[in-house]
Amino acid sequence: MTMWYTVPRFKKIQWLTDGINRATRENLDGIRVIRAYNAEEYQQKKFDKANDDLLENNVANAHAMAPMHPITSSLNNFLTLAIYWIGAGLIAAAGSTGDKMVLFSDMIVFSSYAMQVVSAFMLMIGIIRGLPRAMVAAGRVEEVIEAEPSIKDGGFDGVTDAEGEVEFRDVSFSYPDAEGPAIEKVSFKVGKGQTLAIIGPTGSGKSTLVNLIPRFYDATGGQVLVDGIDVREYDQKALRRRIGYVPQSAVIFSGSVEYNVNYGDTSADRTEDDVRKALEIAQGIDFVEKMEGGMDGHVSQYGRNVSGGQKQRICIARAVCKRPEILIFDDTFSALDFKTDLALRESLKRETAGTTNIIVAQRIGTIMDADRIIVLDKGKVVGDGTHDRLMKECGIYRNIAMSQMTGEGPE
Repeated sequence: MTMWYTVPRFKKIQWLTDGINRATRENLDGIRVIRAYNAEEYQQKKFDKANDDLLENNVANAHAMAPMHPITSSLNNFLTLAIYWIGAGLIAAAGSTGDKMVLFSDMIVFSSYAMQVVSAFMLMIGIIRGLPRAMVAAGRVEEVIEAEPSIKDGGFDGVTDAEGEVEFRDVSFSYPDAEGPAIEKVSFKVGKGQTLAIIGPTGSGKSTLVNLIPRFYDATGGQVLVDGIDVREYDQKALRRRIGYVPQSAVIFSGSVEYNVNYGDTSADRTEDDVRKALEIAQGIDFVEKMEGGMDGHVSQYGRNVSGGQKQRICIARAVCKRPEILIFDDTFSALDFKTDLALRESLKRETAGTTNIIVAQRIGTIMDADRIIVLDKGKVVGDGTHDRLMKECGIYRNIAMSQMTGEGPE
Protein backbone atom coordinates (compact mmCIF):
# COMPACT_ATOMS: atom_id res chain seq x y z
CA MET A 1 0.00 0.00 0.00
CA THR A 2 2.81 2.38 0.89
CA MET A 3 4.55 1.77 -2.47
CA TRP A 4 1.26 2.15 -4.35
CA TYR A 5 0.79 5.54 -2.71
CA THR A 6 4.35 6.89 -2.95
CA VAL A 7 5.66 5.73 -6.36
CA PRO A 8 3.47 8.13 -8.43
CA ARG A 9 4.51 10.99 -6.13
CA PHE A 10 8.19 10.15 -6.46
CA LYS A 11 7.76 10.35 -10.23
CA LYS A 12 6.04 13.70 -9.82
CA ILE A 13 9.05 15.12 -7.96
CA GLN A 14 11.04 15.35 -11.20
CA TRP A 15 8.37 17.44 -12.94
CA LEU A 16 7.87 19.68 -9.91
CA THR A 17 11.63 20.23 -9.67
CA ASP A 18 11.52 21.33 -13.32
CA GLY A 19 8.93 23.93 -12.33
CA ILE A 20 11.26 25.31 -9.64
CA ASN A 21 14.18 25.47 -12.09
CA ARG A 22 12.00 27.11 -14.74
CA ALA A 23 10.75 29.78 -12.36
CA THR A 24 14.28 30.47 -11.08
CA ARG A 25 15.75 30.83 -14.55
CA GLU A 26 12.86 33.02 -15.68
CA ASN A 27 13.44 35.34 -12.71
CA LEU A 28 17.18 35.55 -13.36
CA ASP A 29 16.93 36.07 -17.14
CA GLY A 30 14.11 38.60 -16.86
CA ILE A 31 15.29 40.48 -13.77
CA ARG A 32 15.46 43.87 -15.56
CA VAL A 33 11.97 43.58 -17.01
CA ILE A 34 10.62 42.36 -13.67
CA ARG A 35 12.09 45.38 -11.90
CA ALA A 36 10.99 47.79 -14.64
CA TYR A 37 7.37 46.69 -14.21
CA ASN A 38 7.49 46.36 -10.41
CA ALA A 39 6.54 42.70 -10.82
CA GLU A 40 8.72 41.31 -8.05
CA GLU A 41 5.72 40.36 -5.92
CA TYR A 42 3.97 38.59 -8.81
CA GLN A 43 7.11 36.61 -9.69
CA GLN A 44 7.65 35.80 -6.02
CA LYS A 45 4.13 34.36 -5.82
CA LYS A 46 4.76 32.36 -8.97
CA PHE A 47 7.95 30.92 -7.51
CA ASP A 48 6.28 30.27 -4.14
CA LYS A 49 3.50 28.32 -5.88
CA ALA A 50 6.02 26.04 -7.61
CA ASN A 51 7.99 25.70 -4.39
CA ASP A 52 4.88 24.92 -2.32
CA ASP A 53 3.76 22.25 -4.81
CA LEU A 54 7.13 20.53 -4.53
CA LEU A 55 7.15 20.87 -0.74
CA GLU A 56 3.63 19.45 -0.41
CA ASN A 57 4.51 16.48 -2.60
CA ASN A 58 7.74 15.79 -0.67
CA VAL A 59 6.02 16.09 2.73
CA ALA A 60 3.31 13.66 1.63
CA ASN A 61 5.98 11.19 0.54
CA ALA A 62 7.93 11.70 3.76
CA HIS A 63 4.83 10.99 5.85
CA ALA A 64 4.06 7.84 3.89
CA MET A 65 7.63 6.56 4.03
CA ALA A 66 8.29 7.61 7.62
CA PRO A 67 7.14 4.30 9.20
CA MET A 68 9.31 2.21 6.87
CA HIS A 69 12.66 2.81 8.57
CA PRO A 70 11.37 2.29 12.15
CA ILE A 71 9.54 -0.86 11.06
CA THR A 72 12.59 -2.40 9.40
CA SER A 73 14.84 -1.36 12.29
CA SER A 74 12.40 -2.83 14.80
CA LEU A 75 12.14 -6.01 12.74
CA ASN A 76 15.93 -6.29 12.72
CA ASN A 77 16.10 -5.82 16.49
CA PHE A 78 13.27 -8.27 17.16
CA LEU A 79 14.86 -10.94 14.94
CA THR A 80 18.20 -10.50 16.69
CA LEU A 81 16.54 -10.64 20.11
CA ALA A 82 14.53 -13.73 19.14
CA ILE A 83 17.63 -15.52 17.86
CA TYR A 84 19.58 -14.67 21.02
CA TRP A 85 16.61 -15.66 23.27
CA ILE A 86 16.12 -19.04 21.60
CA GLY A 87 19.85 -19.58 21.32
CA ALA A 88 20.40 -18.79 25.01
CA GLY A 89 17.70 -21.32 25.93
CA LEU A 90 19.23 -24.03 23.73
CA ILE A 91 22.72 -23.34 25.05
CA ALA A 92 21.49 -23.53 28.67
CA ALA A 93 19.82 -26.89 27.95
CA ALA A 94 22.88 -28.36 26.24
CA GLY A 95 24.83 -30.91 28.19
CA SER A 96 28.49 -30.65 27.21
CA THR A 97 30.67 -27.64 26.65
CA GLY A 98 31.29 -28.71 23.03
CA ASP A 99 27.54 -28.73 22.28
CA LYS A 100 27.21 -25.30 23.85
CA MET A 101 30.01 -23.92 21.66
CA VAL A 102 28.39 -25.36 18.52
CA LEU A 103 25.02 -23.84 19.46
CA PHE A 104 26.68 -20.51 20.22
CA SER A 105 28.37 -20.50 16.81
CA ASP A 106 25.05 -21.35 15.09
CA MET A 107 23.35 -18.53 16.98
CA ILE A 108 25.94 -15.97 15.72
CA VAL A 109 25.60 -17.27 12.13
CA PHE A 110 21.80 -17.07 12.21
CA SER A 111 22.02 -13.57 13.66
CA SER A 112 24.32 -12.46 10.82
CA TYR A 113 22.03 -14.00 8.19
CA ALA A 114 19.00 -12.30 9.69
CA MET A 115 20.74 -8.90 9.65
CA GLN A 116 21.74 -9.40 5.99
CA VAL A 117 18.14 -10.25 5.04
CA VAL A 118 16.78 -7.19 6.84
CA SER A 119 19.53 -4.97 5.36
CA ALA A 120 18.52 -6.18 1.89
CA PHE A 121 14.94 -5.10 2.61
CA MET A 122 16.15 -1.68 3.77
CA LEU A 123 18.27 -1.34 0.60
CA MET A 124 15.25 -2.29 -1.50
CA ILE A 125 13.23 0.46 0.15
CA GLY A 126 15.98 2.96 -0.73
CA ILE A 127 15.91 1.77 -4.34
CA ILE A 128 12.13 2.10 -4.44
CA ARG A 129 12.49 5.70 -3.27
CA GLY A 130 14.98 6.62 -6.00
CA LEU A 131 13.81 4.38 -8.84
CA PRO A 132 10.78 6.47 -9.98
CA ARG A 133 12.88 9.65 -10.36
CA ALA A 134 15.57 7.68 -12.15
CA MET A 135 12.96 6.21 -14.51
CA VAL A 136 11.64 9.67 -15.38
CA ALA A 137 15.17 10.98 -16.01
CA ALA A 138 16.06 7.91 -18.09
CA GLY A 139 12.86 8.34 -20.09
CA ARG A 140 13.84 11.89 -20.99
CA VAL A 141 17.33 10.86 -22.04
CA GLU A 142 15.86 8.05 -24.10
CA GLU A 143 13.52 10.50 -25.87
CA VAL A 144 16.50 12.61 -26.92
CA ILE A 145 18.61 9.62 -28.00
CA GLU A 146 15.81 8.02 -30.02
CA ALA A 147 14.49 11.26 -31.55
CA GLU A 148 14.66 11.11 -35.33
CA PRO A 149 15.95 14.36 -36.90
CA SER A 150 13.37 15.91 -39.19
CA ILE A 151 16.12 17.36 -41.42
CA LYS A 152 18.00 14.54 -43.15
CA ASP A 153 21.07 14.78 -45.35
CA GLY A 154 20.65 14.48 -49.08
CA GLY A 155 24.26 13.51 -49.63
CA PHE A 156 25.19 15.94 -52.45
CA ASP A 157 28.60 17.50 -51.85
CA GLY A 158 29.84 18.18 -55.35
CA VAL A 159 30.56 21.08 -57.67
CA THR A 160 27.63 22.97 -59.16
CA ASP A 161 27.42 24.85 -62.44
CA ALA A 162 25.98 27.95 -60.74
CA GLU A 163 27.51 29.84 -57.80
CA GLY A 164 25.82 32.14 -55.30
CA GLU A 165 22.38 31.57 -56.82
CA VAL A 166 19.21 31.25 -54.72
CA GLU A 167 15.81 30.38 -56.15
CA PHE A 168 12.39 29.85 -54.58
CA ARG A 169 9.78 27.99 -56.65
CA ASP A 170 6.24 28.29 -55.27
CA VAL A 171 7.54 27.79 -51.74
CA SER A 172 5.12 27.42 -48.84
CA PHE A 173 5.84 26.66 -45.21
CA SER A 174 3.63 26.01 -42.20
CA TYR A 175 4.73 25.60 -38.60
CA PRO A 176 3.38 22.50 -36.80
CA ASP A 177 -0.15 23.03 -35.42
CA ALA A 178 -0.33 26.51 -36.99
CA GLU A 179 -3.70 27.68 -38.28
CA GLY A 180 -2.28 28.80 -41.63
CA PRO A 181 0.95 28.92 -43.64
CA ALA A 182 3.73 31.27 -42.52
CA ILE A 183 4.67 31.83 -46.16
CA GLU A 184 2.65 30.84 -49.22
CA LYS A 185 3.55 30.41 -52.91
CA VAL A 186 6.72 32.52 -52.78
CA SER A 187 8.82 32.57 -55.96
CA PHE A 188 11.96 34.55 -56.84
CA LYS A 189 15.48 34.11 -58.12
CA VAL A 190 18.62 36.01 -57.20
CA GLY A 191 21.92 35.58 -59.01
CA LYS A 192 25.56 35.80 -58.04
CA GLY A 193 26.65 39.18 -56.71
CA GLN A 194 23.11 40.57 -56.51
CA THR A 195 21.42 42.00 -53.43
CA LEU A 196 17.91 40.85 -52.58
CA ALA A 197 16.05 42.70 -49.84
CA ILE A 198 12.98 41.45 -48.00
CA ILE A 199 10.69 43.82 -46.11
CA GLY A 200 7.21 43.68 -44.66
CA PRO A 201 5.14 44.16 -41.51
CA THR A 202 5.94 42.29 -38.33
CA GLY A 203 4.92 38.64 -38.60
CA SER A 204 4.82 38.62 -42.39
CA GLY A 205 7.21 35.65 -42.66
CA LYS A 206 10.52 37.36 -43.48
CA SER A 207 12.70 35.41 -41.05
CA THR A 208 10.89 32.18 -41.85
CA LEU A 209 11.66 32.68 -45.53
CA VAL A 210 15.43 33.16 -45.12
CA ASN A 211 15.66 30.30 -42.60
CA LEU A 212 14.60 27.92 -45.36
CA ILE A 213 17.79 28.67 -47.32
CA PRO A 214 20.30 27.12 -44.84
CA ARG A 215 17.65 24.47 -44.24
CA PHE A 216 16.85 25.16 -40.61
CA TYR A 217 13.38 24.04 -41.71
CA ASP A 218 12.20 22.18 -44.78
CA ALA A 219 9.58 23.81 -47.01
CA THR A 220 6.20 22.11 -46.80
CA GLY A 221 5.55 22.98 -50.44
CA GLY A 222 7.61 23.95 -53.48
CA GLN A 223 11.38 23.99 -53.84
CA VAL A 224 14.26 26.01 -52.42
CA LEU A 225 17.33 25.82 -54.66
CA VAL A 226 20.90 26.92 -53.96
CA ASP A 227 23.21 26.96 -56.98
CA GLY A 228 20.54 25.17 -58.97
CA ILE A 229 20.26 22.21 -56.56
CA ASP A 230 17.34 21.57 -54.21
CA VAL A 231 18.57 22.17 -50.66
CA ARG A 232 17.09 18.81 -49.63
CA GLU A 233 19.61 17.06 -51.89
CA TYR A 234 22.63 18.66 -50.20
CA ASP A 235 24.74 17.29 -47.42
CA GLN A 236 23.88 19.79 -44.67
CA LYS A 237 27.50 20.74 -43.96
CA ALA A 238 28.18 21.25 -47.66
CA LEU A 239 25.13 23.49 -48.00
CA ARG A 240 25.96 25.62 -44.97
CA ARG A 241 29.60 26.07 -46.04
CA ARG A 242 28.21 28.09 -48.96
CA ILE A 243 26.22 30.38 -46.67
CA GLY A 244 27.16 33.07 -44.15
CA TYR A 245 24.26 33.60 -41.76
CA VAL A 246 23.73 36.48 -39.33
CA PRO A 247 20.70 35.84 -37.07
CA GLN A 248 18.20 38.41 -35.88
CA SER A 249 19.43 38.09 -32.29
CA ALA A 250 23.22 38.31 -32.04
CA VAL A 251 24.80 35.11 -30.73
CA ILE A 252 28.15 35.51 -28.98
CA PHE A 253 30.21 32.71 -27.45
CA SER A 254 32.44 32.97 -24.41
CA GLY A 255 36.01 33.44 -25.61
CA SER A 256 38.16 35.89 -27.53
CA VAL A 257 36.96 38.21 -30.28
CA GLU A 258 39.08 36.28 -32.77
CA TYR A 259 37.47 33.01 -31.69
CA ASN A 260 34.01 34.50 -32.23
CA VAL A 261 34.88 35.85 -35.69
CA ASN A 262 37.00 32.96 -37.00
CA TYR A 263 34.40 30.37 -36.11
CA GLY A 264 33.28 27.08 -37.62
CA ASP A 265 34.70 23.98 -39.25
CA THR A 266 36.75 25.98 -41.79
CA SER A 267 38.44 28.24 -39.22
CA ALA A 268 41.83 26.61 -39.86
CA ASP A 269 41.73 27.98 -43.42
CA ARG A 270 41.70 31.60 -42.22
CA THR A 271 44.41 33.78 -40.71
CA GLU A 272 44.52 36.66 -38.26
CA ASP A 273 44.63 39.05 -41.22
CA ASP A 274 41.36 37.58 -42.49
CA VAL A 275 39.79 38.21 -39.08
CA ARG A 276 41.02 41.80 -39.04
CA LYS A 277 39.72 42.38 -42.57
CA ALA A 278 36.30 40.99 -41.63
CA LEU A 279 36.14 43.28 -38.59
CA GLU A 280 37.05 46.26 -40.77
CA ILE A 281 34.26 45.44 -43.21
CA ALA A 282 31.82 45.02 -40.31
CA GLN A 283 32.89 48.41 -38.85
CA GLY A 284 34.04 46.67 -35.68
CA ILE A 285 37.81 47.07 -35.73
CA ASP A 286 37.75 50.40 -33.86
CA PHE A 287 36.01 49.15 -30.72
CA VAL A 288 37.89 45.82 -30.83
CA GLU A 289 41.28 47.58 -30.80
CA LYS A 290 40.17 49.60 -27.77
CA MET A 291 39.39 46.40 -25.85
CA GLU A 292 42.03 45.03 -23.52
CA GLY A 293 43.92 42.49 -25.61
CA GLY A 294 42.45 43.63 -28.93
CA MET A 295 41.34 40.66 -31.00
CA ASP A 296 42.48 38.41 -28.17
CA GLY A 297 40.27 40.36 -25.77
CA HIS A 298 37.79 38.28 -23.81
CA VAL A 299 34.07 38.37 -24.60
CA SER A 300 31.91 37.10 -21.75
CA GLN A 301 29.08 34.61 -22.10
CA TYR A 302 26.25 36.03 -24.24
CA GLY A 303 28.49 39.05 -24.91
CA ARG A 304 27.48 40.82 -21.73
CA ASN A 305 30.60 43.01 -21.75
CA VAL A 306 29.85 44.52 -25.18
CA SER A 307 26.89 46.55 -26.44
CA GLY A 308 24.11 45.28 -28.70
CA GLY A 309 25.55 47.04 -31.75
CA GLN A 310 29.04 45.69 -31.03
CA LYS A 311 27.69 42.15 -30.70
CA GLN A 312 25.91 42.53 -34.02
CA ARG A 313 29.07 43.74 -35.75
CA ILE A 314 31.04 40.77 -34.41
CA CYS A 315 28.33 38.47 -35.82
CA ILE A 316 28.51 40.23 -39.20
CA ALA A 317 32.31 39.90 -39.18
CA ARG A 318 31.89 36.16 -38.44
CA ALA A 319 29.77 35.70 -41.56
CA VAL A 320 32.06 37.84 -43.75
CA CYS A 321 35.21 36.08 -42.51
CA LYS A 322 33.80 32.80 -43.76
CA ARG A 323 33.96 34.12 -47.35
CA PRO A 324 30.72 32.39 -48.39
CA GLU A 325 28.90 32.46 -51.70
CA ILE A 326 25.75 33.79 -50.03
CA LEU A 327 25.35 36.19 -47.10
CA ILE A 328 22.05 36.25 -45.21
CA PHE A 329 21.33 39.18 -42.88
CA ASP A 330 18.17 38.57 -40.85
CA ASP A 331 17.21 42.06 -39.65
CA THR A 332 20.86 42.46 -38.70
CA PHE A 333 21.21 46.21 -39.22
CA SER A 334 18.44 47.24 -36.82
CA ALA A 335 20.89 47.33 -33.88
CA LEU A 336 23.18 49.77 -35.74
CA ASP A 337 22.91 53.54 -35.95
CA PHE A 338 22.28 55.06 -39.39
CA LYS A 339 25.90 56.16 -39.88
CA THR A 340 27.34 52.73 -39.07
CA ASP A 341 24.60 51.07 -41.14
CA LEU A 342 25.53 53.13 -44.21
CA ALA A 343 29.29 52.64 -43.77
CA LEU A 344 28.84 48.89 -43.30
CA ARG A 345 26.69 48.49 -46.41
CA GLU A 346 29.13 50.50 -48.51
CA SER A 347 32.00 48.38 -47.21
CA LEU A 348 30.12 45.17 -47.95
CA LYS A 349 29.36 46.33 -51.49
CA ARG A 350 32.99 47.26 -52.07
CA GLU A 351 34.76 44.34 -50.41
CA THR A 352 32.40 41.43 -51.08
CA ALA A 353 31.66 41.97 -54.76
CA GLY A 354 30.53 38.68 -56.25
CA THR A 355 28.84 37.57 -53.02
CA THR A 356 25.07 37.28 -53.08
CA ASN A 357 23.42 39.29 -50.30
CA ILE A 358 19.96 38.57 -48.91
CA ILE A 359 18.88 41.24 -46.44
CA VAL A 360 15.84 41.21 -44.17
CA ALA A 361 15.27 44.74 -42.90
CA GLN A 362 12.76 47.14 -41.39
CA ARG A 363 14.47 50.36 -42.54
CA ILE A 364 13.81 51.55 -46.06
CA GLY A 365 17.20 53.28 -46.04
CA THR A 366 18.95 49.94 -45.55
CA ILE A 367 17.44 48.31 -48.64
CA MET A 368 16.58 51.07 -51.10
CA ASP A 369 19.76 50.44 -53.14
CA ALA A 370 19.10 46.69 -53.43
CA ASP A 371 18.92 45.15 -56.90
CA ARG A 372 15.55 43.66 -56.00
CA ILE A 373 13.12 44.15 -53.12
CA ILE A 374 10.39 41.69 -52.14
CA VAL A 375 7.51 42.92 -49.98
CA LEU A 376 5.80 40.29 -47.82
CA ASP A 377 2.44 40.58 -46.12
CA LYS A 378 0.81 37.70 -44.28
CA GLY A 379 3.25 35.28 -45.89
CA LYS A 380 2.52 36.34 -49.47
CA VAL A 381 4.53 38.42 -51.93
CA VAL A 382 2.61 41.66 -52.46
CA GLY A 383 5.41 43.63 -54.09
CA ASP A 384 8.49 42.83 -56.17
CA GLY A 385 10.91 45.23 -57.82
CA THR A 386 13.26 48.12 -57.21
CA HIS A 387 12.70 50.90 -54.70
CA ASP A 388 11.43 53.37 -57.31
CA ARG A 389 9.07 50.85 -58.84
CA LEU A 390 7.63 49.77 -55.49
CA MET A 391 7.10 53.38 -54.43
CA LYS A 392 4.82 53.72 -57.44
CA GLU A 393 3.09 50.34 -57.51
CA CYS A 394 3.08 48.84 -53.98
CA GLY A 395 0.90 50.54 -51.38
CA ILE A 396 2.31 48.61 -48.39
CA TYR A 397 5.90 49.48 -49.33
CA ARG A 398 4.97 53.10 -49.96
CA ASN A 399 3.24 53.34 -46.58
CA ILE A 400 6.29 51.87 -44.82
CA ALA A 401 8.57 54.31 -46.64
CA MET A 402 6.36 57.34 -45.97
CA SER A 403 5.99 56.46 -42.28
CA GLN A 404 9.78 56.34 -41.91
CA MET A 405 10.40 59.48 -43.93
CA THR A 406 7.71 61.60 -42.26
CA GLY A 407 7.52 59.90 -38.87
CA GLU A 408 3.81 59.25 -39.39
CA GLY A 409 1.97 55.98 -39.79
CA PRO A 410 0.20 54.93 -42.97
CA GLU A 411 -3.20 56.35 -43.60
